Amino acid sequence: MINFFAWLTKEHVSDPDGVAPRGKKQLSPKTIFNIHTNCSSLWAWACDEEIDERNLLRTIEPPAYEPPVIVEFTRNEIAALLKACDVTRNWRTRAEELYNLTIADLNMGTNALTVRDKGAGRDKKERLMYFGKTW
Repeated sequence: MINFFAWLTKEHVSDPDGVAPRGKKQLSPKTIFNIHTNCSSLWAWACDEEIDERNLLRTIEPPAYEPPVIVEFTRNEIAALLKACDVTRNWRTRAEELYNLTIADLNMGTNALTVRDKGAGRDKKERLMYFGKTW
């Protein structure tokens, strides 16, 4: 296990795919910390089920990471966001679109949601909204 985490930290290069691939990069310390946590949970389950006698992950220190610094919005930035709401689509329409989503509208194969808008009169509009990881 120690060799696995050393490989993740020093040698492994991820190649994210999906709707907007971002190129190859090393895993962040937070991602390696999350992998350690997930593996530890799996090993704890294996011990509870008497599949293994001891949790090997407890012998390996979780990798350290620095939590991100959250920068607060300034008053001017908040005012600009609120002003933008006046010139964009009505929030009630957006809320209604979200409310009307169903599981059938979700396509995990293409990472897309089908969003239906009432439109004017009988004109129903559909559009695809793609989603994926933000980093």
